[in-house]
Amino acid sequence: MSRARATDFGDAAIGMWDGWSRARAGIPANDPWLDQFNADLEARRDQPILDLGCGTGADTRWLLERGYGVLSADYSREALRSVDEHLPGSKMAWVYMRRPLPFKADAFGAVVSSMALHYFDEATTHALTDENRRILMPGGILLARVSSVNDVNYGAGSGREVEPGYFDHGGYAQRYLSEHDVRRFFGRIGNLHFFEDAMTRPEPYYSRPKVMWTIRAEKAGTANESL
Repeated sequence: MSRARATDFGDAAIGMWDGWSRARAGIPANDPWLDQFNADLEARRDQPILDLGCGTGADTRWLLERGYGVLSADYSREALRSVDEHLPGSKMAWVYMRRPLPFKADAFGAVVSSMALHYFDEATTHALTDENRRILMPGGILLARVSSVNDVNYGAGSGREVEPGYFDHGGYAQRYLSEHDVRRFFGRIGNLHFFEDAMTRPEPYYSRPKVMWTIRAEKAGTANESL
């Protein structure tokens, strides 16, 4: 399949994502996965943070409750509407992650992206990773979660494979990453640490364990020398 066909998934899926966001509108579920990165985020407290692919705002909520300055960005306007309504003090931006991100270079001390970077074909995933590196300050970090090849409860190995590890689920496509995939996609940002884990959330959709890679990638530069 050509990249052009794969890119169509993003355009066709907006109705699905808006519906997903409407169904989950409200105060977002508590998801404490960022607790393990408290020290990293505290060290960058005075730097802007981007919640990329924020959905209805679970990570935005975590950050706001701890006093961080966060910009919530998503492709779904319904998701952004929910964030605006239920998380006072939010700042928002509409982004289309299949295109260059609309932010200046070295703009953020941290980019947080939970379950948003695994919906793209090979070329777009590489380009998006490069964009994350571009917008991070020297010493900035990407904290992300992406689906594992072992995520069998949520589609790994099912559907029509349009690229290795990238499956058409009918209206949208999702990538399921191996350890090698994590290294080749996210190692280009800089110093990389990651591990595989499973999570549930107090909401019906995530009642079964979802197996993911948790990723910390730090952009090289002088700003982290004192951390």
